[in-house]
Amino acid sequence: MLENWTQWLAKTWARLASFGRERISGLRHISRKSLLRWMGASAILVFTLAIGFLIPYFIRLYDNPATNFVDNVGTHLAEQWQGLTGSDEQQALQTMRLSTIFTHLEGDVVALPEGDLARPGGATTSWDDHLVALTQDGRIFLINPDREVTRSGITPPDSGYEDYVEISQQPPYDAYWHNYQSFRYNDIHSFAAGGQRGLVVSYLYYDREAECYSAALARLFVDTIENAIADASDWDVIFTSQPCLPLKDRYAAIDGQAGGGRVVFDQDRTIYMTIGDFFWDGMYGPESVPGSDLPTTQDPENDYGRVVAIDVLEGTSRRVTIGQRNPQGITVDLDGEVWTVEHGPRGGDELNHIVEGANYGWPYASYGTQYTEAPLPKVFEVGRHDDFKRPALAWLPSIAVSSLTTIDGFHEAWDGDLLAGTLNGQKLVRIRTADQTVIFAEPIELGFRIRDVHQHSTGELVVYNELGQLVFLTPVTGDLAAQYVENFLDFLVDDAATINRLRTAVAQCQQCHSFSANEHGGAPSLSGVMGRRVGSTSFSAYSDEMRADNRVWTRELLIEYLKDPQTVIPGTVMPALAEDDEKVLNYVADLLYRVDANANSEEPSANPD
Repeated sequence: MLENWTQWLAKTWARLASFGRERISGLRHISRKSLLRWMGASAILVFTLAIGFLIPYFIRLYDNPATNFVDNVGTHLAEQWQGLTGSDEQQALQTMRLSTIFTHLEGDVVALPEGDLARPGGATTSWDDHLVALTQDGRIFLINPDREVTRSGITPPDSGYEDYVEISQQPPYDAYWHNYQSFRYNDIHSFAAGGQRGLVVSYLYYDREAECYSAALARLFVDTIENAIADASDWDVIFTSQPCLPLKDRYAAIDGQAGGGRVVFDQDRTIYMTIGDFFWDGMYGPESVPGSDLPTTQDPENDYGRVVAIDVLEGTSRRVTIGQRNPQGITVDLDGEVWTVEHGPRGGDELNHIVEGANYGWPYASYGTQYTEAPLPKVFEVGRHDDFKRPALAWLPSIAVSSLTTIDGFHEAWDGDLLAGTLNGQKLVRIRTADQTVIFAEPIELGFRIRDVHQHSTGELVVYNELGQLVFLTPVTGDLAAQYVENFLDFLVDDAATINRLRTAVAQCQQCHSFSANEHGGAPSLSGVMGRRVGSTSFSAYSDEMRADNRVWTRELLIEYLKDPQTVIPGTVMPALAEDDEKVLNYVADLLYRVDANANSEEPSANPD
């Protein structure tokens, strides 16, 4: 498809160029009608390309029903352009380095083979020292400790997708709108129980005979993962949500993106599984499931809008909660407590502590609104959550929380915390809890949409993004750039007063800036600043004036800027350095020059003159 598209683009431009060449020499003789045709063809081509590339940008920022209907087209065009030009985002990931409060992180990136680009991302689990990745279109990959990727011989259970596509083209369903990309495999998890090992996969299942769909969980017993071979028929379906839902004639026939489907194993024999309301909410579909008059998520007789507990050996299940909209992540913390993260509507994404029998309020209580900004039609009181179990934390505006895991054995300052991934937030969120309440939530900007976050058996954190990449994150044991700065100051030969003033000046810089390469947090990294064009790093929050300045940082320009930023670059947001001593400022300039040249060494170079 990409090859056909690029060929069409090349031929179109060639025809336009040929048309132009033929007429430029005789431009004065060209007819008004022909000129208008040529201008019209050019305008249509430019407009088509602009729309094709701009639509996916806005689509991908939000995971809401108001934009999903064009996601198939938008995503396809975006991926085609990425294949033509290469992705800056992908290239930047190869040298990923992140700054957090207690530790720096380094990322090792592994790309999975491309598949159905309309359904990006997937889920991961661990099997001994192998990472197992399940794509949303149903491929299973193994990643060994050397980061080698192989396609597993295990075929996932049949989801009925082909049957759904076939019947969607027949009356009366051919008149419905079908969001095929929302039909997906949701999660995968390994387990060991009763002396047996295996995998469970959760997925959206379409029943051709009954012409309805449900959330399903299937189990496969296997002894080893590397050479395992299994067909779709080898899986045992141990749970399907009830009742089976008919196709909707309102909005999308199936809204699989609102179905939850995340799972976690409690290390005994229970699989906890989240199930969303599939937009059977009275706004994007019927308010009640067939045979009921109650709102879908408040009806105790169905499985939608809740957490269910499933015995992985026996296949028996029980309903744990009620009143949840679309829980997209679930974990068990080190104390055995269950937590979920949940998509709200416009605003009101939630972190919930799961208590058996609790009602979490949807659609009667939410901190969000409709996507039109109108109040939610069923809430008891707008912006309040007083009559049901409140979330432990809510995000306003929404960050589109997509996944959740528990951290253990990663870093002493992180162990025991929860880690959430986000879609339009494009970040991780590290969450500290105590006594089932939230103490803090630290955002960690990544710059891409996250579909899954998992702690591997090796201790690494694995982030599965929508670029089809697995990012293996590890804590950095020592920041060499920062250590070089300290050693530079320690070895400096000068009077005590000058050195103290220099330390104060450097400390001011470090309040916002990092000395490590490519580490842009609240301000751009100072590594490599000498000789770099002003405002030219990937830091996203430069002032307009800084970006527009085309000068190159020299020693003289830098010293003048440190003394009076507003005079050198009017409109810059940086405050003046509280130092005017030329000797100290020259030492700062020396440090900035030397830290880049020696960033991989803790040993300072010769003492500055």
